[in-house]
Amino acid sequence: MLEQTIFLVFKKLLLPFFIFSVLFFNGQNNRADSLEKILSKNKLDTLQVNTLQELCKQYLFSDPKKALYFGNQALQLSNNLNYKKGAAKALHNIGIIYYNEGKYDSALRFFNNSLVIKKDLGDKKGMASSFNNIGNIYTQQGNAQKGLGYYLSSFKINEELKNYEGALSGAINIGGILCDQHNLQGAIKFYRIGLAYAVKANNLVGIADAYHNLGDIKHRQKKNDSVLYYFNKALPYYYLEGRQDRVANSYVAIGEWFNEENQLDSALFYFLKAEVLNKSLDNKEGLANNYQHIGKIYFSNKKFIAAEQYFLKGLVNAKELGLKLNESIYYQNLADFYATQKDFAKAYQYKTLHEALKDSLISEQNYRALNEMTFKYESEKKEVENKDLLAQNNDKKRIIYLMVIYSFLLIIILFIGIRAYILKQRAFNKEKQLNELKSQFITTASHEFLTPLTTIITSTELIEKYIYTEELDKKIRHIDKIKAAVFSLKSIYSDFLSQQKINLGKIENKPELINLKDCIEQIITICNNNYPQHQFIYNHEGLETDLFTDKSIFKTVITNLVSNACKYSAANSQVIITTNQQKNNIFISIKDQGIGIPKKDQSFLFDPFYRASNVNQIQGIGLGLNITKKLITIIGGKLTFTSEENVGSTFFISINL
Repeated sequence: MLEQTIFLVFKKLLLPFFIFSVLFFNGQNNRADSLEKILSKNKLDTLQVNTLQELCKQYLFSDPKKALYFGNQALQLSNNLNYKKGAAKALHNIGIIYYNEGKYDSALRFFNNSLVIKKDLGDKKGMASSFNNIGNIYTQQGNAQKGLGYYLSSFKINEELKNYEGALSGAINIGGILCDQHNLQGAIKFYRIGLAYAVKANNLVGIADAYHNLGDIKHRQKKNDSVLYYFNKALPYYYLEGRQDRVANSYVAIGEWFNEENQLDSALFYFLKAEVLNKSLDNKEGLANNYQHIGKIYFSNKKFIAAEQYFLKGLVNAKELGLKLNESIYYQNLADFYATQKDFAKAYQYKTLHEALKDSLISEQNYRALNEMTFKYESEKKEVENKDLLAQNNDKKRIIYLMVIYSFLLIIILFIGIRAYILKQRAFNKEKQLNELKSQFITTASHEFLTPLTTIITSTELIEKYIYTEELDKKIRHIDKIKAAVFSLKSIYSDFLSQQKINLGKIENKPELINLKDCIEQIITICNNNYPQHQFIYNHEGLETDLFTDKSIFKTVITNLVSNACKYSAANSQVIITTNQQKNNIFISIKDQGIGIPKKDQSFLFDPFYRASNVNQIQGIGLGLNITKKLITIIGGKLTFTSEENVGSTFFISINL
């Protein structure tokens, strides 16, 4: 009897102490091996269950498969021994494994089963832990309201047990959800409760988090007198605990506040401090955020070289980390930057990349919405099933209800899937077109700038040659060439400027009374001077009254189309302009006898920088028709055309008055 008593004492007291000693003296790396050796020597009893639980915890993060094996072994043995406490703990550990793997439905099932046993045992501390874990799952799955209910249950139990660490965690979680739901007063209440429990638990990081969160809410409430107070209260505690990552976050928050207050020097100071810390921590995500703030401030202060460097560095970081939202913001920043530097080609390039990525982000948002919808649907379906099983009636109604919902969900999934595919294809096509456009633009622009510059240089050299001779006609001819080349450069610049003004919405429709016939005749006179070898024929039909439209835009549109008709047709050919003025409409056609537009090019003719394949050596950069169509749209008109290669083209304008 005495020997049996000694054995029981050894098993309950000394053997656990022996296990702890082995683990302590052999170190963390040998702990799992030691436990497995102890496990092999024990009988199938509660001590072996506890050893299996420890093994499960040891492998929880390093080897989830092994952890799951030992967790299931502990659960099976606990059930065989009717050891409820062991079963509850095993279920809890298995739930954590599935949670870490993102298998939330499985995790939820094990946490709920563990909770049932803990309630039966009256294990309030264990119940609080389960409530908190279940709350985490619902919050992760987008059902924040249900998560809030479980967090509150966990918080109340921890308050009752005076478990300050648990109460602190619950208060911070509740405050976070209330903040996301824009219930700022409720969030403040729980953050202050969390602060009180953090002080009682002497949890310095908890104290700092509570202060930081309160500062964030004051920032949202625009209570500027309190924002810096709370952020600065958090910093010393983060310093004491060596939490440099959170120090960096606080610097960013303070910098953002100064930035909103337009105190740019102070904002830059804190953003740069955050940059130094994030570099030391190799926190690339933090740097991607820092670079954006710093670049914007340098941009505002007109320190353009530094601004460009930070925008480009941030873009590289965002791409490496796959932060698409940050990447999109950097594209927009760079587009704005290059627009102010009058580098319109780069501005257009980055703006197009921004638009393409924005489509991709919309697609991702649709997928997230689909996941949330699916989760909510599954939750509602389970609740309906449980109620119907308890009531044991209305089975037919339940089946019909579920079938309708399921069919509706399938339709939504199909619709969102098709839309996401279309958006993805559109983004891909846009990127492909952008690359082709960029290549075409570089080739065209290089040629179009080089040709007039070469003409200017050559003609200048020839004028120098004739400067001391009497060959006046040759001098005049080369001076005319220089004038024409300068006019060509001016025209290219004018097209770029017009394109930028239209894209930025700086061209407004300012209608006034004009006479249609007089306006067209003035344009023909100007074009006749520029193209004296062409024959201009003008026919007018219908009314001859004044019309109300923007004179500048109207003249630009007609001049561009008539000039194009001359430019792409041979000398001595006819350009026929026909106008038809009615009470509420104007119809204008401009017909030439030129080279025409190949069918394969016609659908792309109004795209920026696009030129037909048969233009050969005729100068141009492909912006004229794009600008013309946008201008005619501004004054409420439409532009269409018909064309046949080697026969000619006719452009039609219709304007509703």
